[in-house]
Amino acid sequence: MDTVRGPSAGAAPDGRGNAVARDGTDWNAHLAATHPIDHSFEGDSVVGFFGHRRSALGGAVAFAFGLLLGGGPAASAAPAAAPAFFINSNSQQDLFVQAIDTPDAVVRIAGNVDLDLTGRDYLPVAAGVQILGDRSQRPQGPRLFTTSFPHDLFRIGNDSDGTHSDNVRISGIRLQGAESDDPFSAVDTSDSDGIRVDSSLNVEIDHSEIDHWRGSAVNIQDSQGRIGLQNARTVWVHDNYIHHNQHPTGTICCGHGAGYGVVMGHGAYALVERNVFDYNRHAITGDGSAGDGYLAYRNLIWGGGGDNSHVWHTHEIDMHGNNSSCSYECGSAGEYMDVEYNTVWYTNGTGVKLRGTPSVGMTVSHNVFQHSNLWVGSILPIHAALDQTETGLHQSANTLDSYTGGERKYCDFDGDGVNDAFIATGITWWYQSSSLGGRWSYLNQSTTRLADVSLGDVDSDGLCDVGYPGGVFVNPGQDASSTTTTAAVSSGDFNGDGRTDMALSASDGWQGLPVNSSQGDGRFSPDIAVAGDFPRLAATPGARTYSGDFDGDGRTDLALVGAAGWTTLPVAFSNGNGTFRATKGDVGDFAAWASLPGVKPQVGDFNGDGRADIALVGGSGWSSVPVAFSNGDGTFSITNGSVDGFAGWAQMPGAQVFSGDFNHDGRADVALVGGSGWGSVPVAFSNGDGTFHITNASSVDFAGWASVPGAKIKVGDVDGDGRADISLVPGSGTPWWYTLPVAFSNGDGTFRITNSPSSDFAAWAQVSGVQVVSGDFNHDGRADVALVGGSGWGSVPVAFSNGDGTFRITNASSIDFAGWASVPGVKAQAGDFNGDGRTDVALVRGPHTPWWYTLPVEFSNGDGTFQITDTPADRFDRWASTPAHTPDPASADAQATAGV
Repeated sequence: MDTVRGPSAGAAPDGRGNAVARDGTDWNAHLAATHPIDHSFEGDSVVGFFGHRRSALGGAVAFAFGLLLGGGPAASAAPAAAPAFFINSNSQQDLFVQAIDTPDAVVRIAGNVDLDLTGRDYLPVAAGVQILGDRSQRPQGPRLFTTSFPHDLFRIGNDSDGTHSDNVRISGIRLQGAESDDPFSAVDTSDSDGIRVDSSLNVEIDHSEIDHWRGSAVNIQDSQGRIGLQNARTVWVHDNYIHHNQHPTGTICCGHGAGYGVVMGHGAYALVERNVFDYNRHAITGDGSAGDGYLAYRNLIWGGGGDNSHVWHTHEIDMHGNNSSCSYECGSAGEYMDVEYNTVWYTNGTGVKLRGTPSVGMTVSHNVFQHSNLWVGSILPIHAALDQTETGLHQSANTLDSYTGGERKYCDFDGDGVNDAFIATGITWWYQSSSLGGRWSYLNQSTTRLADVSLGDVDSDGLCDVGYPGGVFVNPGQDASSTTTTAAVSSGDFNGDGRTDMALSASDGWQGLPVNSSQGDGRFSPDIAVAGDFPRLAATPGARTYSGDFDGDGRTDLALVGAAGWTTLPVAFSNGNGTFRATKGDVGDFAAWASLPGVKPQVGDFNGDGRADIALVGGSGWSSVPVAFSNGDGTFSITNGSVDGFAGWAQMPGAQVFSGDFNHDGRADVALVGGSGWGSVPVAFSNGDGTFHITNASSVDFAGWASVPGAKIKVGDVDGDGRADISLVPGSGTPWWYTLPVAFSNGDGTFRITNSPSSDFAAWAQVSGVQVVSGDFNHDGRADVALVGGSGWGSVPVAFSNGDGTFRITNASSIDFAGWASVPGVKAQAGDFNGDGRTDVALVRGPHTPWWYTLPVEFSNGDGTFQITDTPADRFDRWASTPAHTPDPASADAQATAGV
């Protein structure tokens, strides 16, 4: 397949990350953009006194004056480097033990190391430690092993003395215990665990091989009560090969048994995903304590293991009951377990068993089982996909009697020149990496079967990609560890009643687009509108969903761009009654350009005809800005006008692209903000015909502040003059920033800069987890800013614009809503949900929040207070947290799993 290239390249940046001046460029602005800025403060008294290029002393004095005068952000001191240790010899055991007990240490282990830890036990891993295997020399990673049986080899936190070790990562190693391949050698012996996690947060164990532990590979406990359903993903075990961890109860019966892949106890939770399990007694389990649970997604469980005795094989996924009088087969059984999108090719025993009654429940959905029977019977069958001894297991949309492990195609997925086996399980894709010694690696979630895929290196990066009907999945490589993509949430007025609604897209199994139409009082009416193949197209890897009124009828529509191999631009036009009319207009090269790395699509009305158009900015080597002008019927007129230096600047590190009407002519324009080292704000003013008028006016301080890492940039009409302005809100890690800078557009490419102090609001904006939401919260025609999601908050701060660069700050109590907004993964959606002209905020649940079944909305009263509603979401909440490539929410099975 030929490589897709972008629009013809013009002059490129100068190779040092600087903007290159071209004919017509303002040279003062050019100098400001190419020379390192020193964050001088706005105002003649400061800048004039110290001059444009200050000495180091002058800069320090200016910073002090800035603090006194309410100046803008200044450069902060660089953080101290984390302690670094390098283990490159088999004899560095003592250094390794010292290193992992050093807080915040980065411990790198060479790939050819075999580190013998025999005789070591309870090795403490301090907070902030990163244990990283270097897989460049040996892709399988270094081996850390023991020939003894430690109680716990690695101890992350310690419940016995009430300590914890947060922010730990173990990645890219092989951790091998001393248990033999014969499981019965462990009978009547004490347990031995590879990794023990006690009450510690933000722990990640990934891309490792953990094997031959007769207790468990990973044991997660929470006697200190720091882990629960609200932060169930705080311990993340993913992309590992966990095998040969067995400990039968006896040769016939009935002693102590263990041999777990991942076990939770004493109220602990973990997210366990994309792992391969084989030859474990249980792959995933919990001890049944109050508060126990887990989220098990997209794992592959092969057929080995499960040895309970010579006469009985046990199950692979379970939650124990906590009543010993019935052999832990009854009583309370943890809190909540979510088992979805897994492949269970184990048939020696039962697949999933609930051995009591959980306080919330157990969801088992969208899994593939090799078992031909769904439930264990009272007599027969003795083994099946599912079993429960009491109540609480809710199942739906599971596939039975499916084994495709022997059906394979071959291609080089790991780039070592050797073809690897590829399998499609019916819910996920995997390949057997030759560079990893034959370990299976997760590739993608998809229901597409082997016969319907084609293999080849589409993007010429040396890694095999997967083509399937309607798209191409581009292989991200072995170390990709991004979180699961969920259904895209788009807000807009989809029925033209003046109230903001919400729609979902992105699933290859869906035949409809779920729309939640606001009734104006906190309630929503969910509909699943038939939309042809639009939902499937939206789930294509690389495809991004954009909302806008593409036919000018006053109703919000949805469009898709960005998928490799497309030649069309799909649009779902809203009919206003919950249904959509889907089109796929041919746009030729435009679709290919939109799929190229670095391209940032922008939606706006670039010709002022009342219809939304799409512009592409930022493609590598480009010298133009392609625009797809909507004709209102699903077809588009394509232009590719040269923009000289603007296209190159958009490609620079840190540059962010924003659209808005910066000169109040009714046409959308494009501005660039945040480029590293910039001293200007370039703007491309649309001429309405696909060409642009480029300005690059100096704005040294504002441009510098916008490039500070974490700064949040918002575009809106802050002074109500009809021209889009740019405001900045500080991000985390900038305690020296206590202002709210605004660049007010003068309409000609220049900006009037203000930098008013707002110490409390600026500090709140830096709290972990905060989402910045902009809109007109009091209906005065000026854009305001609200903050939601701060950890531990009980209020919703709002900065109301006074129109002159100052803000009136409110911080009204909103305890429940503020708490809900802080739940990890929650998406804050702004819009006018009751049609009163004031911006409101809705919360949509994110992935792995199965206990969330409402759609909270805070309706703005216009004075900083809010009216809170929290009505049942009637399935929309569940669909919103659905991973892409999942079953159709319109199906009976999917609707039956509306939450526990």
